[in-house]
Amino acid sequence: MKQNEYENAMRALVFTFLAAPATILIGMFVVGAIIDSFLHQTQNTFSLIFLGVGGIPGVIAYYVREWKQYNNRCEQMHILRVRLAKGEINAVEFKKIREQINE
Repeated sequence: MKQNEYENAMRALVFTFLAAPATILIGMFVVGAIIDSFLHQTQNTFSLIFLGVGGIPGVIAYYVREWKQYNNRCEQMHILRVRLAKGEINAVEFKKIREQINE
């Protein structure tokens, strides 16, 4: 793997598993804080409700979806490598199909 491919893969992993879930949680907390401010609540009641009801299940659903997509890509790559090993496809076809899977 080339250096730039490695950096792009690491950047994608950081976004997928850290930035996107953090955005979900922060967004739900901010929505709750805005409602708290409109209703003059001082105990962050709605912030905690929105974070607990929408934020955490949202992050769990996000991780489940990402995990399914990751497993699907791994399965497709395994099948592709087996086809290459058996000689059903050549290296050029392997590279083209691999790029399509990774998109």
